[in-house]
Amino acid sequence: MCFTRSLNQQELSAAMKMLELYMGWRPNNPPEVAQYGGLEGFPFDRTNKSGRSYTEDLNMKLLNHLAFCLARGTPGHVPAVVFTDMDRTHLHIALNSSPDSIDRQFSHELFQTLSTLSPDHNISYQDVLEKLRGHGLQNLKSRMWKVSKSLIDKKDVDKHSRLLQALLKRIQPGNTGSKLYSGRVNNSKIPEWHILKDEDDFKGIDGSSVSEILKHMLITTFNWAKSCTQLSEVQVPEAKELKRTSMIAHVLSGTSLLKEALADSDAWLENARTTFARRLRKMGECWDGIQFVVDWAQGVQAQNRKIEHSWVMDSGLELNADSFSLGPDPKALLKDLLGGKALDEATLDTIFKGWSKRAGAMVAPKVHAEIRLILDLSSKKPDPGLHVIGCSKRSCLACFVWIEVYNEINGTHWMTAGSHSKPYAAWGIPAQSPDVAKEVNHRIVVLLDQFLGIEKIVQVLEPPASDDDNSSPGAAAVQDATGSR
Repeated sequence: MCFTRSLNQQELSAAMKMLELYMGWRPNNPPEVAQYGGLEGFPFDRTNKSGRSYTEDLNMKLLNHLAFCLARGTPGHVPAVVFTDMDRTHLHIALNSSPDSIDRQFSHELFQTLSTLSPDHNISYQDVLEKLRGHGLQNLKSRMWKVSKSLIDKKDVDKHSRLLQALLKRIQPGNTGSKLYSGRVNNSKIPEWHILKDEDDFKGIDGSSVSEILKHMLITTFNWAKSCTQLSEVQVPEAKELKRTSMIAHVLSGTSLLKEALADSDAWLENARTTFARRLRKMGECWDGIQFVVDWAQGVQAQNRKIEHSWVMDSGLELNADSFSLGPDPKALLKDLLGGKALDEATLDTIFKGWSKRAGAMVAPKVHAEIRLILDLSSKKPDPGLHVIGCSKRSCLACFVWIEVYNEINGTHWMTAGSHSKPYAAWGIPAQSPDVAKEVNHRIVVLLDQFLGIEKIVQVLEPPASDDDNSSPGAAAVQDATGSR
């Protein structure tokens, strides 16, 4: 495909909205790429873990957990964090906009707490969890609600869970694969089971059978999930109970019961199982993520060093547009972008059904946090050499493409944990690095062209999830206006 001109911000935003409509499936469960003629370079739920060194992987894990600690859980509030020194004691932080007084105050309190932790690991964990329970309350509510959403079948008025029954059936003696869950508990059958030993309802766990422990964890999770089917109704428990809930989520998500396919299950059950396991892992970050952060902070203390941090501000960051509407005729723009290529009108009518309702909505583009960090640090010398960026969510499609292009042009090695592959109309491309912007534009249009090779699109489905977990209710409604993801 021949594409020579660069898109302006309004055209780019319209192209991103088109891609969102083309992508009539969730990226964490995509069809075979080959079926659609090969969408080379498209990051379907793509990670770069296999390409990371051991040190990069450890830094990524720590920085992702630190970003989780800083996140509020509100739409568009996605912290990105990077180390600026080889000793891993100074952090540079960015949001999709300049931090407000609440963000600055909390980061000050959090890192002050992490710099003065008790030698007692349990006390230190409790101190950090208490802080998160205040600042990130909405984030915790959202994670609990998403676990509930993946476990409770809304079609059943009695909140009866097909998935729960299938999992309980699997561990019953005599059923297929049940031998995996027989005998006394050990690390091979339930990794990290020992962290539950001090909890009241798990005392004496050493002599329990694998199936008994799994059943208890499943029922316990189901019982609290029943009260979280509406986000507005979620009540985050006090720190002690939140710790127990998170520990169970962490342990349960790591078992073969949730990692392996269910025998004779249908597509709905398999999707429910993988979604439930993924969202349990996110809930479990309240346990293992904070533990990881505490270990790092105590290590810094042991070296008589202090944790410091700084924020990326808006000064010097330029956009090519403030706000605008997407325009009334996507088909005309698409034909222009694709050089007058003949397009199937019936298919386009199906894809762009309802576009007129969006045409008048105002889009206010914002540069996402990962790009803010890169541009801010690239203007400072010397280069810190640590190009691993942690985020509270995976990067969106356009950020993934922008970072990839920036690295190719500048010979750098910036990376995040991967992409959730969702496009956003309110994704802003900065005026800095125009050569990067031109190539990003080109690759977005190439993706649009490749999607036209899909032979059958029968309806516009819900947009893809914005991470391992979808955004909370209301996020989609404000996405175009705020640039949230």
